[in-house]
Amino acid sequence: MDSGVCIEMHFVKNIRFKYFILSFRTHYMLEVKQLNSDNIEIVNSLAHQIWPHAFDAILTKDQMQYMLDWMYNVNTLKEQIQTGHLYYIIKENG
Repeated sequence: MDSGVCIEMHFVKNIRFKYFILSFRTHYMLEVKQLNSDNIEIVNSLAHQIWPHAFDAILTKDQMQYMLDWMYNVNTLKEQIQTGHLYYIIKENG
């Protein structure tokens, strides 16, 4: 049975020139957007929504909160962007 969703993603990173190639096929319209320091709060928000469901069986609430505060703190994310980290968001149906 075809669910209507077929996504193939290929990431190629060229360290020397710092670019990514992303190609995909799907039956739905997808929008790929690179995040910057003005909208990086999206990553923070998604991490706080996803992590409790993904890691509740292996991390205590205190461990999870520590890691979220450490890795997904908005100021930390902004610093990472300034030092060359790239964050992308993919939205279904734009």
